[in-house]
Amino acid sequence: MEQLESAISKWIEALEARWKTPIRVFGWFMILGTAVLTGMVLTEPSPDLSPVWLPVYAASPEEVGMRHVPMPDEVRGVYITAHSAANPKLRAGLFAYAKRNALNAVVIDVKDGNGLLSFMPRRETLKAHAPEKSTIPDIDAVLKEAGDAGLYRIARVFVFQDPMYVKRFPAEAVQRAGGGVWADYKGVTWVDPASKAAWRYNVEIAKDIYARGFDEIQFDYIRFPSDGNIKSIVYRHYDGKTPKHEVIREFFAFMHRELEVKAKIPISYDLFGYTTWYVDYDLGIGQLMVDALPHATAVSAMVYPSHYGNGTLGFANPAQYPYEIVADSLKKANRLYTQREKECAEVASGVRSATSQLLMPCDGTLAQQRPWIQAFDIGATYTADKIQAQIRAMRDQGGKGFLLWNARNVYRDFAAVRSGTTTAR
Repeated sequence: MEQLESAISKWIEALEARWKTPIRVFGWFMILGTAVLTGMVLTEPSPDLSPVWLPVYAASPEEVGMRHVPMPDEVRGVYITAHSAANPKLRAGLFAYAKRNALNAVVIDVKDGNGLLSFMPRRETLKAHAPEKSTIPDIDAVLKEAGDAGLYRIARVFVFQDPMYVKRFPAEAVQRAGGGVWADYKGVTWVDPASKAAWRYNVEIAKDIYARGFDEIQFDYIRFPSDGNIKSIVYRHYDGKTPKHEVIREFFAFMHRELEVKAKIPISYDLFGYTTWYVDYDLGIGQLMVDALPHATAVSAMVYPSHYGNGTLGFANPAQYPYEIVADSLKKANRLYTQREKECAEVASGVRSATSQLLMPCDGTLAQQRPWIQAFDIGATYTADKIQAQIRAMRDQGGKGFLLWNARNVYRDFAAVRSGTTTAR
């Protein structure tokens, strides 16, 4: 257990790399500035919290989106920050990098870890959340360029780590015992994961950006907070008794129903890499892969080798063994599919009762495995051979794609027969 706790701590610390973008440098200044400019501390009441389903979605006349790019059989994507996407030169370089390395998808931030929308929304329900100045003012042009290049466009949305939403609606936030809003050790505030109002807000964001031309919505930070003084947390909506993973499972089901079933919008979820290891241990944050698989098109576990604790699989430095770490994680994830198939076959044959406890529902399809893989230098220098090893491991375990992560958007070529770096600077 000590090894696991150490590994999870390493995950939390290393995931801060996901903040090390230009946004992090100026993030708090942007929050404070935008708060003054937009009057973020609103006096209006919090939105209705009743747990009702949203009406069936139909695009309004002003939401005229461009043609959607079909999802490739194997999605091979690269992460692009909002700042990189907004810069024509950097964007062109990253799109060229994608084509040069046989990639067919891009993942672009549309709501970041500060809760800032990177675009100017069109839906009336989002007008109060519009930034004073959008990071990507020409998002329609960006999407057209990506579509013209044949790139599948995935929008990345932070969910429960959302300081902007907390500023507007502090009643929806994770609270602090003794009064006030709780913050983690970085000073970041979180939304109560049981807030139905926050769920609906993220549904509205997904509908807006899908109508603009994104082909899939990817949700990240779908979890309870994990660092800081956890003992001082008080929840206003979460009852503290229900297992955390049941709250997150309900969120997965809600987003699936509102977006994939009603609106026909493909969605995916980012999960901790260790969710591939466990069936019923939620890492203390509410994440179980079995809860996500029935409710998405794809799941992207962050199986970065450098994020696993020293000693994992007997390796003193897991980052030096990209194939082994990724293959083992996805092999463990495959057990979930196998167990579900076995149980459902037993139900179909009458060996098992349909009312018995099942790992996952038998109706519907399960999400594809499309892991985030390491393209940054932590624990080892991630040259082409290490990137290729992770891709080979994904394919060997039946995965349906991969996403390259480098928070600075500095990527090395790995598929083309050349050396070099494409940088977002």
